[in-house]
Amino acid sequence: VKTSAKKGNYVGGLIGYYYGVGDIKNISANKMEITGVKYVGGIAGGIYLSNVDNVTISKTNVVGTDSYVGIMTGRIGENANAQAFKVSNVLIQGKPTFTKGVLTGSDTSVSGNGEVGGIAGRSYESDCYQRGTLDSNANNVVDGIYVKGMANNIGGAYGYHYTNSYRITVTNTLVEATSSTSRSNVGGVIGNDVYGGGNLTGKNNRIITKNFSNVGGLIGLKERSTVRYNYCENTTIEASSKLSTRNSNVGGAIGHSSYSSSYYCGVVNSKILAPTMDNVGGIIGKLGVSITTGYTLSQSYGIADTDSTKVNTEEAAVAKPEYTIVGYTNVGGIVGKLEGSNITYSYSNMNVAAMGGAQSVAGG
Repeated sequence: VKTSAKKGNYVGGLIGYYYGVGDIKNISANKMEITGVKYVGGIAGGIYLSNVDNVTISKTNVVGTDSYVGIMTGRIGENANAQAFKVSNVLIQGKPTFTKGVLTGSDTSVSGNGEVGGIAGRSYESDCYQRGTLDSNANNVVDGIYVKGMANNIGGAYGYHYTNSYRITVTNTLVEATSSTSRSNVGGVIGNDVYGGGNLTGKNNRIITKNFSNVGGLIGLKERSTVRYNYCENTTIEASSKLSTRNSNVGGAIGHSSYSSSYYCGVVNSKILAPTMDNVGGIIGKLGVSITTGYTLSQSYGIADTDSTKVNTEEAAVAKPEYTIVGYTNVGGIVGKLEGSNITYSYSNMNVAAMGGAQSVAGG
């Protein structure tokens, strides 16, 4: 399937605009090339008042020159009646490409300006955020794809996610976000997650950003809910800021946890390389909003394979040198910057390096 509407909105490989006709289910699609402007997706440009179940997409490339772009759909969920919807058993699968062992692309990709994701650019219900759900009993999987954006809210599965619960796994995926001006919210799974509370898994992913704040192995910006059971393994974050005012908030799991607490969060054998960024942490870049917020990170860990050269020494638990958290200022093994919040029962053995010289603050 090849669909091209270089000046059109609501562009889909099968349907442009899908509104409440019935559920979308039992679809397998591949070898699609979809091009549009805004609200662009492999199945539909926009999906409203409908559940989605058992959808598989592969060998597909979706391009939008504006926002709301996803391999399944550009946008899902917004409607006047705030009717509940579910997204379950979705598989977006590509064949990743490597250059000298480094993940550099895929035969399945999505690119746009802002609100770009492997499943959908935005999952949202404006009138009742608690009603839309990503079925917590059925995994939605993104594997081996390339996601590229240039503005706010870029994620391996969802750019902007404004629903109640989810269970999403993203593996072997490259997420790249570059801009010449300051932008925000890039995640290996979700760019900006509001009110969600289920579990996310990210493995073997690579995240590259330039001039973006709030960058996380799982979530870029987490807002207004408690999250549990999130896990990130063997993920590399390469974040840079070339602006006169440095970008900030880079975390192994979450870039910025704003009005949100996290429990049972794990980051394993991951690399966080942000030498020109502030607030860089092994688990969370920045936790809290002000000195009075009072949120918590608890029972969480950032761990890596230990350095064999330090066996039988006082540093036997220290990670291998390649597992180093690198930032400019405010760099920590657990959290980069803690503001009016708490850390309890949490642990990290990762190395920490602050590149800001005399003005830098670092702690294991």
